[in-house]
Order: sequence, then structure tokens, then C-alpha cells
Amino acid sequence: MSNKKYKIFDLEMFGSFFKSKVNLIILISSIAISIIVYLYFVSIKDLQIFPFQKDFSVVFYTDKNNGGNSKIVNQIISDNCITVKYDLIKGFISPYIGLGIGRKDKQTFDISSYNQLQIEVEGNGMKSLSFSLFTQSTKQKYPATNNQIIYTEKFGISTVRKRYFVAFENLNIPDWWFSLNDISLNKKISPPLGTVQSCNIGTEYDPQLGVLRTLNIHSIRFSRNNSQLIFTLTTIEFVVLLLLFCIHLFRTYIRKKSNAVVISYKAVDVENENKQLTVFIDFINNHFYECELSLEQVSTETGINHRRIATYIQQNFDCNFKTYVNQLRINESKRLLNETDLNMGDIAFKVGFNTQSHFNRVFKSIVGQSPSEFREKKG
Repeated sequence: MSNKKYKIFDLEMFGSFFKSKVNLIILISSIAISIIVYLYFVSIKDLQIFPFQKDFSVVFYTDKNNGGNSKIVNQIISDNCITVKYDLIKGFISPYIGLGIGRKDKQTFDISSYNQLQIEVEGNGMKSLSFSLFTQSTKQKYPATNNQIIYTEKFGISTVRKRYFVAFENLNIPDWWFSLNDISLNKKISPPLGTVQSCNIGTEYDPQLGVLRTLNIHSIRFSRNNSQLIFTLTTIEFVVLLLLFCIHLFRTYIRKKSNAVVISYKAVDVENENKQLTVFIDFINNHFYECELSLEQVSTETGINHRRIATYIQQNFDCNFKTYVNQLRINESKRLLNETDLNMGDIAFKVGFNTQSHFNRVFKSIVGQSPSEFREKKG
């Protein structure tokens, strides 16, 4: 009988919540604000870069400035397609070609209203491309690069025309930029999207050289992905509703204090888990040579929270996760340099680096000399 009264009381309390004018005003106002915010961001039109607006132009480039020999055999820009035929030739450590798009008047442009690149492309003889944003710092901080900050991200493509999306949140500053400006790799520098100088589409490292390849770009634009916005607004509305209901619940029970049901219970004892916190160290030590090894992967494979892993490494090795992995890779590369006749490129890939140039930079930053100098002195 008492249980039945309790349920009826709950239903009445739930109904009284929506009969409250104050609750309805707050809920309706909150929903209205969320709708206005959503409509504002949805109404932002894409910034089309190609097919070209009259203010933008394209410039093709190769690795020639870095001592490379790669060639653009043919380049065609039509109203609806940029076609580039090229040949990657041995010369630079990582042969490349690409195209940069910027304003004709050389001024910066603002993409702070957007959060992703949208590109429609297909490629013959290639598996991936890299997207780069060249931005201008508003303060005089990075003289080594004329205050230019570079953010890059690679993405896979196929031989079939498809549309790809590159989220700005995935853009990273290359390691060599930090080294050039003598800045710690741990430092997070958010992209100044209001002062973009150009966006570049370039080829990724490919060990197979001397093969004629073709790249077709059909459209490039900056747009917004509002899925995170929808999730955030929905979460806010849920929190507002829950908070209002909790306040209403509290007031209702205060008013009917004499009829409140008091439940006494004994807390359940929970034994602490004796989990080995260092199991992830063994996992890292056994998988450091995998180039895609990440903190998230270690966390998933070992079942230990990634923050706990990062904190442990920082406290015990006085460095972050990436630096710890690089130190393992460099230690193994030193052994291979001493004990084998493998060339630098093979050693770089065996210990987990995507490119030899990246390997050279990290090796020199840790050891104080290049891999070649290290091998010569040891010899």
C-alpha cells in the first residue's frame, strides 16, 4: 500500500514540475537560446577556395628548394578541376610536390568560423595527401620562421573521386618547427585561424620513386561540422532540465517533510583493486617501433586510463609520452647504427619513424649529433 502511494506521489510531483510557470519560462528560454545559437552556426556559408573565387589563386611547388629533383610534368587548372601529373625523383630525403592556395593580394584570410577542410579529390598512384595551414602569429614570438606557424594533417585518398574531411582539431605542428624555434614539443599552440596565409595540399612520403602519378582536385572549401555543437547544446538542455527538476524535487520534499520516507542502509564495502600500474610500460617497451603507437592505443590495450599513464611517465621519467617513446626509438637506433650496416632510412622505419628526416631531427635533438656523425665516431 505504501509503495502505491509513493508512486502516485512521484507522478503528481512530475506533473507539478511542468505546471510551474517558473520552470516552463526557464526551459523555454533555454531552448530558444539553443535554437538561436544553432541556427546562427548552421547559417554560416562554406568558404569556397576552389573552384576559385576571384580573390584566390594557386601556386605549384616541388622539393627543388630543398635540393630535390621531383618534377611536375603537367599542370592543368580548369573551371572545375586541378590536374597535376608529377614524378617523385630521388634527391631530397622525402621527395614531394604540392600546391598552395592563397589570396592574390598576399593578405591573410579568416577561417575562424569553420572547423574543417572539405576536399573532393582522387589520385592515381598515391595513397595519401597532407593538408597544411600556414598562419601568421599576431605577436612577434617566432623569428626563426618569420612568425609563421604551420599546422599539418595527412589523410588517405583513393583512385575514386570522393569527398574527404579534415578536422582542424586534428592539425598538428610538425616537430621541426618546434626545433627551429627552440620551443618545447609539449607546448600547445592553437591555430590562429583569423590570420591564415595559405593552405597547401601536398604529397606524402612514398618509397616508390620514378612513377608518374596524377592528382585531380575537384573542390576545396572550408566548412563547419556542427555535430559537436548539437551534442553540446543537447547536453546543456539536459543539465538545465535535470537541475530544475532536482530543485523542484528538493522543494517538494521540504514542503512534505512530515511525509518523507527515510531509508537507512549500510554502505557496501568495496575492495580496492590491486592493479599493476606499470603494465603499460612493458607494452610501450615492446611496441615502440610501431609508428602509429599512441597514448590512446596504450590505454586501450592495457585498460589503464591515459591520464594515469601520462602522469606516471612524467613523474618517473621527467618527460611526456611522446618523448619517452622517442628515447626508446633513439636508443634502439644507436644500437643498429653500431651493430649493423643498415642505411639510415631502413633504421628510421625499423624503430618507428615515418620519415628519415623526422628521425634525423629527433636523433640530433636527443643525442646532440646526426645519425651519420654518430656512426662515424663510433666507427
